[in-house]
Parts: sequence; C-alpha cells; structure tokens
Amino acid sequence: MVSNLFVQEHLGYHIHTSGIQRLTFAYYAAMICCAINFFIELLINGVLANIEYKSFLIIGHGILILQHSLCAKNRKLTGPVSLVIGEILNLSLVYFTYKLYPNYGIIWSQMSAYVIYYYQAFMIKSFSGCVIISIKQSAVWIFSGLYLEMISFEEPSVLISASFSLFALLLSAFYFEYLKETDICLSKFKVKSMSEKMTLIVETIPDCISVISTDLKELFANSSVRHLTEKGSLIDYLKLSSIVTKYETCPKNSPILNNIKTALESPVGTTFSFGILEKDENYIEWSGKIIIWEENQAIILSGRNVTKIIQLEKENSENSYKSTLINTVSHELRTPTNAILTVGSLIKESKELSIKNEERIDILLGSCSYQLCLINDLLDYAQIVAGSLKIFPIPFNFYEFLNDCTKFIELQLGNQIQLLKLVENVPDVIITDHNRIKQIILNLLSNARKFTLKGCITLEFSYSSPYLSIKCKDTGVGIPKEKVSKLFKHFSTLEESSSINQQGVGLGLVISNMLVHKLGGQGIKVESKEGFGSCFSFFIKIEELETDSTDVANEENHISIPSILVKSLQSKNEILIVDDVFFNIMAYIQIFKSEGILCSYALNGEEAIEKIMEKKFSCILMDCEMPILDGWETTIKLNELKKIGEISSLPHIIGTTAHTDEGNRKKCFDAGMDDVIIKPCSKESLINKVKNWILTD
Repeated sequence: MVSNLFVQEHLGYHIHTSGIQRLTFAYYAAMICCAINFFIELLINGVLANIEYKSFLIIGHGILILQHSLCAKNRKLTGPVSLVIGEILNLSLVYFTYKLYPNYGIIWSQMSAYVIYYYQAFMIKSFSGCVIISIKQSAVWIFSGLYLEMISFEEPSVLISASFSLFALLLSAFYFEYLKETDICLSKFKVKSMSEKMTLIVETIPDCISVISTDLKELFANSSVRHLTEKGSLIDYLKLSSIVTKYETCPKNSPILNNIKTALESPVGTTFSFGILEKDENYIEWSGKIIIWEENQAIILSGRNVTKIIQLEKENSENSYKSTLINTVSHELRTPTNAILTVGSLIKESKELSIKNEERIDILLGSCSYQLCLINDLLDYAQIVAGSLKIFPIPFNFYEFLNDCTKFIELQLGNQIQLLKLVENVPDVIITDHNRIKQIILNLLSNARKFTLKGCITLEFSYSSPYLSIKCKDTGVGIPKEKVSKLFKHFSTLEESSSINQQGVGLGLVISNMLVHKLGGQGIKVESKEGFGSCFSFFIKIEELETDSTDVANEENHISIPSILVKSLQSKNEILIVDDVFFNIMAYIQIFKSEGILCSYALNGEEAIEKIMEKKFSCILMDCEMPILDGWETTIKLNELKKIGEISSLPHIIGTTAHTDEGNRKKCFDAGMDDVIIKPCSKESLINKVKNWILTD
C-alpha cells in the first residue's frame, strides 16, 4: 500500500519534471528546426511559394514560444500544455500526410508516433491511461483517413486488422513505458526506504559516526557526533582531545589528526585503530576505514564511548587492590596476635603469677581473642569480595559437629538462658564444608546470646534431600522492623542500648549470608518481633553419605604421647623453626622448651637450607610466607636436593600459614610438605603434631 502511494506520488512528480524538461528541449530544438526549415524553404522556393507550409512553420514556432512562457510561469500547466501541443502537432501531421504532402506521408505518420510518445506518453499514470491514449491516437488517424477518403471500406477485414494492430502496438508501447516509469519509481522507493532505515540506524546507534575528507573537512556526522561535540566540529574536538594510555592522559593537541592524514593515503578498505581519546572526562575509542564518498577518497571514523568500561575497570582494579590489602594486612595481623596468645597462655600456665597478674593475663588473652575474631572476619570478607573463597565439602559426623558448635556457647549462657537443640531426619554423616557451617552457626548463636538476657535459644535442624534447613531462635529483645533491612549491609550494627555489649565491625552477618549462598542456599531469612525475639533461618545443599559413623574421623581426637618420650627427645632430637618473624620464633621456642624439645631457627628459606645441609633435624616447622625464599619454594628446593643426594635424609616438614582456605593447604602438600598447621593453633595441637611427626620415621 505504501509503495503504491509512493509510485502514484512520484509518477505525478515525474509528469511535471519530465514535462518541463521535454517542453524546454522541444522549445530550443523547434526554434533551430523551424529556422533551418524556413531558410531551406526560402532558398529553394522563394518567399511567395509554399505559403501554407511557411504559415505552419510560423504558427508552430509561435505555439512553442507560448507554451514555454506559460509553463515557466506555472508548473501545473505542464501537463495540459503538453497534451494540447501534442494534439496540435499530431493533427498537423495528419493534415500533412493526407492533404498537403501525401507523397511524404510515411515520414509524417512516423513523426506523429514520436510526437505523441514525446509529448503525452510520460503523462500516463495507469493502464487505463495507456488504453485511452492508444484509442485516441488510432482514432485520429483512422477516422481522419476515412473522412478524407484516403482510407476505403473496400476491404473491411484489412481495415479492421490494421486498425487493431495499430491500437495494439500503441498500447504495448505506452504500457511498457508506464511499466518502466513504475519500476523506476519503485526502485526510488526502495532506495529511499533503505536510505531512511540506514539513516535511522546511523542516527540511533550510540557510536559516533563521521566521514572526513582528505583535506580534513567533515562531510557527514550523525547525532552522536553532534551531541559529543555540542554541535561543533569534530576536527576541533579531536584537536582538544588527549590520548589515553592505560587510563593515563597525555598532553593536549594529540597527533590523531596527523594519524588520520597518514591513513587517508592508504588504499580503499584499509582499517585503522587510533586508540582512546579523552576530553571532558569522556573516553572515546576511535577507529576508521578508508572509503569512497561521492567519488572521492575519505575516511569513515567510528567512535565508541568506553567511559563506563574504563570506570568499571578502574573500580575492579581498586577493589582488587583493596581486597589484596585487607587480605595481606589481616594475615600479617594474625601472626603476631597468635604469638601473643601463645606466650600469654604459657605465662598463665606457669602458675607463677599473682592473682592480679592472672586477671591481667585473662584480659590480655580475651582482648587478643576478640582481635583475632575481627581479623578473621576481615580476611574472610576480603576472600569473598576477591572471589577467592572456596568451599571444600568433606564427610563428617553431624552429631559430633553439633556438639562441637554448641559447647562454646553453652559456657557463656549462664543460668538464665537455656540452649535447646532439635534435630529431625538429619543423617549421621553428611557432606559439606563443615568449617563454614560452623562459622555461620557460631555467628548466629553469638548474636542470639548477645541480644537475649533471659529465656531460651533454640537451634533447629531438619533434612529433606538435598537441603539441610537450620533455624536459630531466641527470646531476646527482637529487632525493630525498620532495622531488619540493615542486618546484611556492610559494617552495620544494631546495638543502641548501653546495657548490651557493643562489639564487632558489622561483618558477621554479611559474611554468614555470603557463605550461605556459597553453600547452595538463598541467603539468611529473618523474622523478628520487638520484645519477643528473633528467628534466623537458612538452608544449604548437602550430600548424604551412606556409611558407618565410626569411619569418619573425629576432629576432637588428640594424640597422646607418654611423658617419658618427651624427656628422651631432649637429648636425641632437635627441630628447626623457619619463620621471618622473630617474635613468632621466640613463642615457638618457649612452647617447645616447656616440653623439653630442643629448637634451632632460621629467618628465611635460604638460611634454612644451609642449616639443614649442615645438621640433622628431627622435624621442620616451615612458615609459608617469607621473603627471599618462601616456605613452598624452600620445601621444593629441599626435595630436589634430596633427590640429587646433596641431603642424605630430609626430616618431616610441617607448614604453618594464617590462610584458612583449602587452596593453601593443597599448595603446601603439592610443594612436598607432610602436614599443615593453620595459625592460630592451640598449644596442645602444635605440640601433638610435632611429636607425632618426630615419632614417624
């Protein structure tokens, strides 16, 4: 429908345009032809002969002058004037053929066909118009011939056949002229439609599109360019832009225009990348391609706005740096804190303190334990944000795990708060990351204890494959509705009452919520009513292990070594402590000295290798993070030296690290270590591990 309307509209436009062109051409051509004919007539026949023919020439010339002046004043008269002139010339040629110069009739009759084709065929707008003009033209010649008795009825079959043939030929000629014009209009419609679509696309896309000539003039610019340059010149904009290298801007007057000039000397089809330019905090990445634009070589520039991408990359880089910083600082803080706890415990166990000093040591150990909790929170948060926190599912005994989780909180509840444990359909042995579940449960229990002054804390477990559902309810003060939304926001705390101990950096619930997602859940849900208590619930995915619970190791098992062995170690065995923090070395020495174990130390990996090559040790306590040569590299090098025979026997190596993730443990074992101690580690666990490996041959 749209294309038909376009055809009709453009056929009308074609009539006016083509008519004016034809009439103008005919005017000048007729003037020349009339002048030549008149001159020939005068030359051959003189002034007084052939007056009728000369009159026709003069009148015809006058008519052409008249039509030209009329059409020049009013374009709408083009069609009617062409029709009238065509008929006048057509009838004149009929008269020439039948009456005036019948001997030259064949010439006049052929001229008639061309006159009508020239003056009237271009006005046809439909098939019916072709029929009408064909009938009219056939009738003019046939009826004029019959009227002037130049055509007879003696052979009607010939008359009818000739008349029909004349009509058919005229109709065919006019019809195919009409089809040609229609096809031209349809082609123009398609070209126009495609051009409009391309223009719409070019104007809609956010990329800046511009065409630059060889003399650096802007030939085309889409709306994105106009918006970028604030309707100014792109060339001026580029002059004031700065090249960006790794998001560092260079001075103004960048050489991109020189690069564009050089590029314009390349063959058509060559593509270029001009890099990223910055102006007014907008970062645009420019590229180009050599093209032919209106028969001249040019370059089409494409500019992609990468401001948001660069901002995101900067933010990611900064976040990564922050995570690394938190991770490193947290790790470095854990090590001295662990040493303080260790030495403090040794002082307390010495039984050589006054009552006041024992109280002071308790305060010191309590403060350090709390500080260690904060550091652990920061370390976990840094790992989660950095995407380096891994989940390591292992099979474990659920009921022993539950007792282990609750025994710490039960010691803090006192007489006014009761802890209930409800378990429904939970298998004896399940598979998930028990350390992370313990972390979540302990956080929820700690919060429940903090906000519950009296009443009951209930820990519920239920299992419906493959999900383990966990709820922690309390009868505490509850949480106001307007503050529930703040629970899982970073660094937020709810405590306002001075009667409640305000602790923490507000990461406990945030980390717990993240861990629930990591374990296959959908986060922690909260239901609370102020004055009546709260309920925190979540579910995680677990696997059920069909096995005897006795097959699963108990985390609480300790290796007991007779004291007689300890005394024998004093004279026969010695361990090497490798650590870059001298305070840690002193803490280890104090621990092992109390057990009668001799110690030597090295402050880095290279020093450790030298001592191991000079002296035989029973066990090596190897810190993983050290300068010069870290614990992993040292262990690898020691194993290589043993293989080539430079070390006759290599003692068992126990790695020590403050990183809790399984990736670090795997790295230790891959390096060739025999065991790993995660700092902070209790004095008993440390001693038992060392004694165990001393005994292992």
